[in-house]
Amino acid sequence: MRYLKILPILLFIFSSCSIDDKNEEPKHEFSFYVNGELTHYSFNRAFIDGSIITLRNNYDDYFLKFSKDGKLGKMDISIFEFGVNRPFYSYNNFNSHFFDFQLISYDEVNKRVRAQFAGYLYNNPEDRNSEGKYVNGSFDLPVETIIAPLGELHNKTKINGLDWETTYHFMKKEIPSNYHNLTLHTLSNDEYKIMISFNRQNTPLGSYSFDENSITHKVQLAKFDLGTNSYAPYNCSGNLTITGRVRGAIKGNYTFTAVNPTNPSEVIQVTNGEFFLDYSPTQ
Repeated sequence: MRYLKILPILLFIFSSCSIDDKNEEPKHEFSFYVNGELTHYSFNRAFIDGSIITLRNNYDDYFLKFSKDGKLGKMDISIFEFGVNRPFYSYNNFNSHFFDFQLISYDEVNKRVRAQFAGYLYNNPEDRNSEGKYVNGSFDLPVETIIAPLGELHNKTKINGLDWETTYHFMKKEIPSNYHNLTLHTLSNDEYKIMISFNRQNTPLGSYSFDENSITHKVQLAKFDLGTNSYAPYNCSGNLTITGRVRGAIKGNYTFTAVNPTNPSEVIQVTNGEFFLDYSPTQ
Protein backbone atom coordinates (compact mmCIF):
# COMPACT_ATOMS: atom_id res chain seq x y z
CA MET A 1 0.00 0.00 0.00
CA ARG A 2 2.87 2.38 0.72
CA TYR A 3 4.04 2.01 -2.92
CA LEU A 4 0.58 2.88 -4.20
CA LYS A 5 0.69 6.18 -2.25
CA ILE A 6 4.08 7.07 -3.75
CA LEU A 7 3.04 6.28 -7.34
CA PRO A 8 0.66 9.25 -7.81
CA ILE A 9 3.37 11.59 -6.48
CA LEU A 10 5.92 10.24 -8.98
CA LEU A 11 3.39 10.52 -11.79
CA PHE A 12 2.79 14.16 -10.82
CA ILE A 13 6.52 14.91 -10.82
CA PHE A 14 7.09 13.30 -14.23
CA SER A 15 4.00 15.00 -15.60
CA SER A 16 5.23 18.37 -14.35
CA CYS A 17 8.65 17.83 -15.93
CA SER A 18 7.00 17.00 -19.24
CA ILE A 19 4.91 20.19 -19.15
CA ASP A 20 7.96 22.29 -18.26
CA ASP A 21 9.96 20.72 -21.12
CA LYS A 22 7.27 21.68 -23.62
CA ASN A 23 7.28 25.27 -22.34
CA GLU A 24 11.05 25.66 -22.45
CA GLU A 25 12.39 28.61 -24.41
CA PRO A 26 14.07 27.53 -27.67
CA LYS A 27 17.84 27.53 -27.35
CA HIS A 28 19.86 30.54 -28.48
CA GLU A 29 23.49 29.80 -29.30
CA PHE A 30 25.86 32.50 -30.50
CA SER A 31 29.60 33.13 -30.41
CA PHE A 32 31.28 36.28 -31.69
CA TYR A 33 35.03 36.98 -31.84
CA VAL A 34 36.66 40.32 -32.71
CA ASN A 35 40.35 40.15 -33.61
CA GLY A 36 40.53 36.69 -32.02
CA GLU A 37 38.93 37.63 -28.68
CA LEU A 38 35.57 36.26 -27.58
CA THR A 39 33.17 39.15 -26.97
CA HIS A 40 29.80 39.67 -25.32
CA TYR A 41 28.28 40.68 -28.66
CA SER A 42 25.43 38.49 -29.81
CA PHE A 43 22.56 38.48 -32.24
CA ASN A 44 19.75 37.08 -30.11
CA ARG A 45 16.77 37.64 -32.42
CA ALA A 46 16.24 36.25 -35.92
CA PHE A 47 13.41 37.23 -38.25
CA ILE A 48 12.45 36.19 -41.76
CA ASP A 49 10.53 38.40 -44.16
CA GLY A 50 10.00 36.74 -47.52
CA SER A 51 13.38 35.22 -48.41
CA ILE A 52 15.55 37.48 -46.23
CA ILE A 53 16.63 36.57 -42.68
CA THR A 54 17.73 39.37 -40.37
CA LEU A 55 19.53 38.93 -37.05
CA ARG A 56 19.54 41.74 -34.50
CA ASN A 57 20.35 42.33 -30.86
CA ASN A 58 17.97 43.86 -28.33
CA TYR A 59 19.26 47.39 -28.96
CA ASP A 60 19.41 47.21 -32.79
CA ASP A 61 22.99 48.50 -32.75
CA TYR A 62 24.27 45.58 -34.82
CA PHE A 63 22.65 43.28 -37.32
CA LEU A 64 23.26 40.58 -39.92
CA LYS A 65 21.19 40.14 -43.08
CA PHE A 66 21.26 37.19 -45.49
CA SER A 67 18.97 35.19 -47.76
CA LYS A 68 17.55 31.85 -46.72
CA ASP A 69 19.65 30.19 -49.42
CA GLY A 70 22.83 31.53 -47.82
CA LYS A 71 23.72 34.74 -49.69
CA LEU A 72 25.17 37.38 -47.39
CA GLY A 73 23.50 40.77 -47.51
CA LYS A 74 25.16 42.89 -44.85
CA MET A 75 26.78 42.74 -41.41
CA ASP A 76 26.95 45.87 -39.24
CA ILE A 77 28.21 46.07 -35.66
CA SER A 78 28.88 48.88 -33.22
CA ILE A 79 32.01 48.46 -31.07
CA PHE A 80 32.49 50.56 -27.94
CA GLU A 81 36.01 51.96 -28.08
CA PHE A 82 37.69 55.09 -26.75
CA GLY A 83 34.49 56.12 -24.97
CA VAL A 84 32.26 56.02 -28.08
CA ASN A 85 30.41 53.49 -30.21
CA ARG A 86 32.24 52.99 -33.50
CA PRO A 87 30.46 51.35 -36.47
CA PHE A 88 32.04 48.65 -38.64
CA TYR A 89 30.50 47.14 -41.76
CA SER A 90 31.00 44.30 -44.20
CA TYR A 91 32.36 45.49 -47.53
CA ASN A 92 29.45 46.53 -49.76
CA ASN A 93 30.75 45.10 -53.02
CA PHE A 94 31.01 41.48 -54.23
CA ASN A 95 30.97 40.45 -50.58
CA SER A 96 31.09 36.68 -51.21
CA HIS A 97 34.64 37.24 -52.47
CA PHE A 98 35.73 39.18 -49.37
CA PHE A 99 33.67 37.69 -46.51
CA ASP A 100 33.08 34.02 -45.72
CA PHE A 101 29.46 33.37 -44.73
CA GLN A 102 28.32 29.74 -44.63
CA LEU A 103 24.70 28.81 -44.05
CA ILE A 104 24.77 25.39 -42.41
CA SER A 105 21.01 24.89 -42.33
CA TYR A 106 17.69 26.70 -42.43
CA ASP A 107 14.88 24.53 -41.09
CA GLU A 108 11.61 25.96 -42.44
CA VAL A 109 9.49 23.49 -40.46
CA ASN A 110 11.05 24.06 -37.03
CA LYS A 111 12.06 27.65 -37.82
CA ARG A 112 15.75 27.48 -36.94
CA VAL A 113 18.84 28.77 -38.64
CA ARG A 114 22.51 27.76 -38.21
CA ALA A 115 25.50 29.44 -39.83
CA GLN A 116 29.11 30.46 -39.35
CA PHE A 117 31.05 33.47 -40.61
CA ALA A 118 34.54 34.96 -40.80
CA GLY A 119 36.01 38.07 -42.40
CA TYR A 120 36.82 41.75 -42.05
CA LEU A 121 34.40 44.55 -41.20
CA TYR A 122 35.43 48.08 -42.13
CA ASN A 123 34.89 51.54 -40.74
CA ASN A 124 33.95 52.59 -44.28
CA PRO A 125 31.91 49.95 -46.15
CA GLU A 126 33.15 51.28 -49.49
CA ASP A 127 36.86 51.29 -48.60
CA ARG A 128 38.81 48.15 -47.70
CA ASN A 129 41.77 50.38 -46.80
CA SER A 130 39.81 51.92 -43.94
CA GLU A 131 40.24 50.58 -40.40
CA GLY A 132 39.15 46.97 -40.18
CA LYS A 133 38.17 44.41 -37.55
CA TYR A 134 38.46 40.68 -38.15
CA VAL A 135 35.34 38.93 -36.88
CA ASN A 136 34.30 35.30 -36.78
CA GLY A 137 31.66 33.25 -35.04
CA SER A 138 28.64 31.00 -35.37
CA PHE A 139 25.01 30.83 -34.32
CA ASP A 140 22.04 28.50 -33.95
CA LEU A 141 18.84 30.50 -33.40
CA PRO A 142 15.06 30.24 -33.65
CA VAL A 143 13.51 32.30 -36.46
CA GLU A 144 10.33 34.35 -36.22
CA THR A 145 8.24 35.20 -39.29
CA ILE A 146 7.36 38.86 -39.66
CA ILE A 147 5.36 40.82 -42.19
CA ALA A 148 6.84 44.21 -43.01
CA PRO A 149 4.34 47.11 -42.96
CA LEU A 150 4.97 47.89 -46.64
CA GLY A 151 5.30 44.26 -47.74
CA GLU A 152 8.35 42.24 -48.77
CA LEU A 153 11.10 44.45 -50.19
CA HIS A 154 12.89 42.92 -53.18
CA ASN A 155 14.50 43.30 -56.57
CA LYS A 156 14.34 40.12 -58.62
CA THR A 157 15.46 39.63 -62.20
CA LYS A 158 17.26 37.31 -64.62
CA ILE A 159 20.82 38.08 -65.77
CA ASN A 160 21.50 36.16 -68.97
CA GLY A 161 18.71 33.79 -67.99
CA LEU A 162 19.94 33.10 -64.45
CA ASP A 163 17.91 34.16 -61.42
CA TRP A 164 19.29 37.14 -59.50
CA GLU A 165 17.87 38.69 -56.33
CA THR A 166 19.10 41.53 -54.17
CA THR A 167 20.05 40.86 -50.56
CA TYR A 168 20.86 44.48 -49.68
CA HIS A 169 20.15 47.94 -51.07
CA PHE A 170 20.96 51.54 -50.28
CA MET A 171 20.07 54.97 -51.66
CA LYS A 172 22.29 57.61 -53.23
CA LYS A 173 21.55 61.06 -54.56
CA GLU A 174 23.46 60.71 -57.79
CA ILE A 175 23.16 64.22 -59.16
CA PRO A 176 24.10 67.05 -56.75
CA SER A 177 22.33 69.64 -58.88
CA ASN A 178 18.99 67.87 -58.43
CA TYR A 179 18.43 66.86 -54.82
CA HIS A 180 15.46 64.65 -55.68
CA ASN A 181 17.07 62.45 -58.36
CA LEU A 182 17.73 59.21 -56.49
CA THR A 183 19.38 55.92 -57.37
CA LEU A 184 18.71 52.72 -55.44
CA HIS A 185 21.80 50.49 -55.50
CA THR A 186 20.77 46.84 -55.20
CA LEU A 187 23.39 44.16 -54.54
CA SER A 188 23.52 40.42 -54.10
CA ASN A 189 26.66 38.62 -52.93
CA ASP A 190 28.10 38.38 -56.45
CA GLU A 191 29.89 40.77 -58.80
CA TYR A 192 26.74 42.43 -60.18
CA LYS A 193 24.97 45.57 -59.04
CA ILE A 194 21.67 46.85 -60.45
CA MET A 195 20.80 50.51 -60.01
CA ILE A 196 17.29 51.95 -60.35
CA SER A 197 17.04 55.73 -60.84
CA PHE A 198 13.98 57.95 -60.44
CA ASN A 199 12.88 61.33 -59.12
CA ARG A 200 11.17 61.11 -55.75
CA GLN A 201 9.05 64.21 -56.48
CA ASN A 202 8.30 63.71 -60.16
CA THR A 203 8.11 60.09 -61.27
CA PRO A 204 4.48 59.42 -62.29
CA LEU A 205 3.25 55.89 -62.86
CA GLY A 206 3.97 54.73 -66.39
CA SER A 207 6.64 53.44 -68.74
CA TYR A 208 9.99 55.06 -69.52
CA SER A 209 12.38 54.16 -72.30
CA PHE A 210 16.02 54.82 -71.44
CA ASP A 211 19.54 54.54 -72.81
CA GLU A 212 23.08 55.35 -71.61
CA ASN A 213 22.38 59.09 -71.98
CA SER A 214 19.29 59.13 -69.75
CA ILE A 215 19.69 61.18 -66.58
CA THR A 216 16.97 59.48 -64.54
CA HIS A 217 14.04 57.05 -64.97
CA LYS A 218 16.47 54.31 -65.91
CA VAL A 219 18.02 51.01 -64.78
CA GLN A 220 21.74 50.27 -64.99
CA LEU A 221 24.02 47.29 -64.47
CA ALA A 222 27.61 47.39 -63.23
CA LYS A 223 30.08 44.55 -62.73
CA PHE A 224 32.75 44.53 -60.02
CA ASP A 225 36.31 44.44 -61.37
CA LEU A 226 38.72 42.76 -58.95
CA GLY A 227 41.65 44.30 -60.81
CA THR A 228 40.57 47.91 -60.24
CA ASN A 229 38.61 47.14 -57.06
CA SER A 230 35.65 49.11 -58.42
CA TYR A 231 32.46 48.70 -60.45
CA ALA A 232 32.61 48.95 -64.24
CA PRO A 233 29.33 50.44 -65.54
CA TYR A 234 27.75 49.03 -68.70
CA ASN A 235 25.87 51.00 -71.36
CA CYS A 236 22.23 50.12 -70.75
CA SER A 237 19.10 50.63 -72.83
CA GLY A 238 15.62 49.32 -72.26
CA ASN A 239 12.34 50.01 -70.52
CA LEU A 240 11.39 50.84 -66.92
CA THR A 241 7.76 50.79 -65.79
CA ILE A 242 6.70 52.35 -62.49
CA THR A 243 3.58 50.54 -61.26
CA GLY A 244 3.23 51.87 -57.70
CA ARG A 245 4.28 54.71 -55.41
CA VAL A 246 3.71 55.07 -51.69
CA ARG A 247 5.54 57.45 -49.40
CA GLY A 248 9.02 56.01 -49.01
CA ALA A 249 8.64 53.08 -51.44
CA ILE A 250 8.50 52.50 -55.19
CA LYS A 251 7.38 49.50 -57.24
CA GLY A 252 7.89 48.52 -60.86
CA ASN A 253 9.44 46.26 -63.47
CA TYR A 254 12.11 46.50 -66.14
CA THR A 255 14.01 44.83 -68.95
CA PHE A 256 17.17 46.04 -70.65
CA THR A 257 20.34 45.21 -72.55
CA ALA A 258 23.75 45.99 -71.03
CA VAL A 259 26.84 46.37 -73.23
CA ASN A 260 30.43 46.50 -71.98
CA PRO A 261 31.73 49.86 -73.29
CA THR A 262 35.31 48.56 -73.50
CA ASN A 263 34.29 45.30 -75.18
CA PRO A 264 31.07 45.74 -77.22
CA SER A 265 30.94 42.02 -77.98
CA GLU A 266 30.10 41.40 -74.30
CA VAL A 267 26.34 41.82 -74.06
CA ILE A 268 24.26 41.01 -70.99
CA GLN A 269 20.49 40.58 -71.17
CA VAL A 270 18.57 41.58 -68.03
CA THR A 271 14.95 40.36 -68.16
CA ASN A 272 11.87 39.86 -65.99
CA GLY A 273 12.99 42.55 -63.55
CA GLU A 274 10.50 43.25 -60.76
CA PHE A 275 11.10 45.38 -57.66
CA PHE A 276 9.54 46.92 -54.58
CA LEU A 277 12.06 48.98 -52.61
CA ASP A 278 12.03 51.59 -49.91
CA TYR A 279 13.99 54.85 -49.80
CA SER A 280 14.20 57.99 -47.72
CA PRO A 281 11.46 60.42 -48.81
CA THR A 282 13.35 63.44 -47.46
CA GLN A 283 16.99 62.70 -46.69
